[in-house]
Amino acid sequence: MNAALAIAVCTLVGAVTAPNASVAETKKVDGYEGYKFGMTLERALKVRPYAKQIQCDYDDATTCIEYQTTIFGFPATVTVQFRPTNQLLLSKILIAFSSMDEPIDHTCTEVGKELLKLLLPKYGEDPLIKDHQVTWSSPEGGSVSLSVLCIGPEKGLNVISYQPSSAL
Repeated sequence: MNAALAIAVCTLVGAVTAPNASVAETKKVDGYEGYKFGMTLERALKVRPYAKQIQCDYDDATTCIEYQTTIFGFPATVTVQFRPTNQLLLSKILIAFSSMDEPIDHTCTEVGKELLKLLLPKYGEDPLIKDHQVTWSSPEGGSVSLSVLCIGPEKGLNVISYQPSSAL
């Protein structure tokens, strides 16, 4: 994380945890936008019929569903990952916000700051901050992480990750 974003993380977390701050906390993270952890591929394909099933190469995921969308006013790619077991089960959801292609409409740093500002009130005031990642663990299961992977202030990638507390 670059220095400006690290300062923003500390400043925003400090602002949210101020004594009079009113902060909502999501009690359980069990998926995202209709996708639920443990859901079969067949069922997940019905959530967004326009999403494309693709082969993917992630740790513990060989099949994915992917689609383009706009979230918080930023273009994003949603990748729904499936772990190969007896049947393919939804195991993780990634939302990637790229600031790599020219022209850059929103810098990596400004996207990271805005995402953090929007995620803090929803997921709680006490995230774990380590290196370039901010993680919220929900009390009844699941977690949400924001990874800020900027190459300087302009280019890079911000990724929001939704995952269950334990492997499916």
